[in-house]
Amino acid sequence: MVRRFSVVALTSLLFFQTADAQRLPVVNVGIVMDGYADLRQRARELLEPELVELMGGEYDVRIPEDKLVQGDGTIESVRRLIQQQLKDPSIRMVVAAGAIASHVVASELGNQAALSKPAIAPFVIDAVVTCLPGLCPVL
Repeated sequence: MVRRFSVVALTSLLFFQTADAQRLPVVNVGIVMDGYADLRQRARELLEPELVELMGGEYDVRIPEDKLVQGDGTIESVRRLIQQQLKDPSIRMVVAAGAIASHVVASELGNQAALSKPAIAPFVIDAVVTCLPGLCPVL
């Protein structure tokens, strides 16, 4: 009797944990890369585990294939792709994967308070030169 109760309790516990995991809110993450070499798959391999570790307990983190985009190496192309992802209602967060993309997010858009959703700019080369909010030299 005790054994049967233990099996039922364990099965119930596993069922409810699985059910809870399936009910996590989905967060689609858009990733914008700078350009030239096609490193989209490598970016996914590096960034996805970090994003899951950061938000995995609370969200079902996904990087849709069509939201992992790459510019042509120019600031104009990267700026356009970031603006597209910021306007895309299916994306909840944008990651700027590259020095150009990080500059656009942190300096150009961050100073204008133009970010309509969370954005991560992990590749800022120099915070003062990029003129991040609060770090710009007073002239």
